[in-house]
Amino acid sequence: MVPVAGRRTGLVQAASFAGDLHGLGDSLAVFRTAIIIGCIAVASLVWRWRVAQGVIAACAIIWAHQIMDGRFSSAPTDIDFVIYQKNLLYFERDRSAFIEDVIASGADVVTLQEVSPVNEVVLDQLRAQYPHQLFCNARNVRKNAILSRTRLDIAECNDQSGFARVVTQVRGRSVQVYGLHLYWPYPYRQRAQGGVMTPVLRAQEAAFTVVAGDFNMTPWGRSVAAIERASNTGRIGRAAWTYDLYGYPLAIDHVLATGGFGSLDARPKLGSDHRGLVARIDFP
Repeated sequence: MVPVAGRRTGLVQAASFAGDLHGLGDSLAVFRTAIIIGCIAVASLVWRWRVAQGVIAACAIIWAHQIMDGRFSSAPTDIDFVIYQKNLLYFERDRSAFIEDVIASGADVVTLQEVSPVNEVVLDQLRAQYPHQLFCNARNVRKNAILSRTRLDIAECNDQSGFARVVTQVRGRSVQVYGLHLYWPYPYRQRAQGGVMTPVLRAQEAAFTVVAGDFNMTPWGRSVAAIERASNTGRIGRAAWTYDLYGYPLAIDHVLATGGFGSLDARPKLGSDHRGLVARIDFP
């Protein structure tokens, strides 16, 4: 029974890399850390120690790669663009601390998700600092907003795939910014949503692109990789813990940018169930 359990645990671990084949792979990838711990625990019970050593070593390498991913990235010497990313949570909350945090960050652009009717007051409270705003009234709670200090040359909503897009001039550069909110992975519609979104991302050519949002997916999920490829961007900073799923920490909010170089700071929850992110980006 123990060898059978070991093989099954190994298969689950391998399946967590199969997000390109089926959405279940990305669902398992969300919990890959827990799977790795289980894999090591089961392997330690296998009576063939050499087999156990190999399994434990492989799991340890995967775990170390996830833990160290992005941790050696240094702060940029030149900051070309600052963005504040936040899923607000659609319930009514006191947003005063969040408003103060956004202003203190000095962000050029703010991307927001779950801008429900009770959260639309946030747009008004930030209008003095961010007078140029796009609000996309997508279905259900997937309402996105992008706020900018500088004028919006382009402002458009793609309600079918659930993202907002603006183009604005910041420090002499034309930067296109996407704010997105993905569904949860399988059995929900994240894979189908990504299939609609990635062709649109590929069609938008720009020298400098930033993609920020609630991906509902850890950075090693294939849906994140597909969006990086489509937008020709790289993830900024380390995997930042932004959400607690019944006490299990998840890094599911991300900022991607052309060149993928910059620093990432996780902010407190400030009335939401998600931590915010502040990314300081150095474009190539």
